[in-house]
Amino acid sequence: MSFWKKVGALAKSGAVSAFNEAVAFNDKHQKMKNQSDDELTRITQDNGYFSRTTEADKRLARAILRQRQK
Repeated sequence: MSFWKKVGALAKSGAVSAFNEAVAFNDKHQKMKNQSDDELTRITQDNGYFSRTTEADKRLARAILRQRQK
């Protein structure tokens, strides 16, 4: 396989991975938009060691709550 074919294959796999991440993020965003303010507040305040919420989830929940306040 030539150098450029390897570069093309690597770029293609990176693009597919980025697309899949974007789809997953959009799905999570839509799911959180449908949650109540109390549920989103609970997500932002969940700081336990065994917590299942990530920092990205907390940022997204805060952003949705800020949008609703406007």
